[in-house]
Amino acid sequence: MIKKYLMFIVCLCMPFTLAAQTDTYRLTDFFGGESTVRLQGKSASIDIPIPLSSVTDVDSALLTLEVVSSQALIKKRSQLYVRFNNATIGQIAFDPDRPSLVSEIAIPTSLWRAGFNSLTLAVSQHYAEQCVDGSAPELWSEINAYNSTLKIATSVNEKRFTLDELSGFFNPGTVSYTHLTL
Repeated sequence: MIKKYLMFIVCLCMPFTLAAQTDTYRLTDFFGGESTVRLQGKSASIDIPIPLSSVTDVDSALLTLEVVSSQALIKKRSQLYVRFNNATIGQIAFDPDRPSLVSEIAIPTSLWRAGFNSLTLAVSQHYAEQCVDGSAPELWSEINAYNSTLKIATSVNEKRFTLDELSGFFNPGTVSYTHLTL
């Protein structure tokens, strides 16, 4: 009987920690657009807002993009730029011999910030070495946002929180709670 109480007291004295968690999200989870994002013309881009709670630390993040491009695009001059919070984290060269591709890009943990983070997918597309018609129909690429994913490993900041900092747990951009009782 004493052992049970002793074990209970030891468990109560142990520090409370929240476990790390790894989740995979489709890019369509972050915006209300179509599942296929078409980037048309000489240059085009899309910004995708990604929320992060103020009490969350990002331990690792991996972006996987499924892309199809026009076979008319020139190999050395046409690419997809991937930016996160305005920092370029990857460049994917379009290849007319391989118009469908899947690419993985690690997002540095130092770039994440509380609130909304901006994932920008931008293209520079060319079908000739000289000047091109920026609205030519062969200047296109598509990102399958439904099959493209963001795999993110997070943990909760292990500090003592005051009541004013609890809003990070219940931010409308990260969780939709309409009523909370403490």
